[in-house]
Amino acid sequence: MKFNSTIYVTRKTTIRFSRIEGLQDDGTESSLVVFGKDAIEISNMNVYGDEPNIILGFVYSEELMEIFGVASNIEIQGGIFGRKVVLNATKGSVSRGNPIYWGQLLIGYEEDYAENQHNISPSESRLRVIYNPNLIKNPPDGLPIVKDLAVSVVKREIQ
Repeated sequence: MKFNSTIYVTRKTTIRFSRIEGLQDDGTESSLVVFGKDAIEISNMNVYGDEPNIILGFVYSEELMEIFGVASNIEIQGGIFGRKVVLNATKGSVSRGNPIYWGQLLIGYEEDYAENQHNISPSESRLRVIYNPNLIKNPPDGLPIVKDLAVSVVKREIQ
């Protein structure tokens, strides 16, 4: 999916089984900004891929935000913020393993992770969040820009 969007969501947000890219305009990639009033879950992005799905964007939740970089391989260049943020990640390669059945029904697959996780460099994490101040300094279209801040003292009395 290609985006150049600022999205406000009032209910739970789930982003799964996707590959997100910004639109290209004059060599500049656009961004995705998501403001969530409720929980946000991001998982199964670029599953088993060795190169990360790079997302230029910012994700904000007033509630729980949970991002999975286990089978996923995600790099968010921008930022994240939430009341409670849970990040789940492994390092190195991940591949689809043996099938899992419930009776005769295939319900999923085991995942094979790189061994010795503690010996793998953090640079090989399957979930990376890299702060990009340009999203704050030069926000995408649709976000309000505050140029000046005025503070007024208002006299209030309770009678």
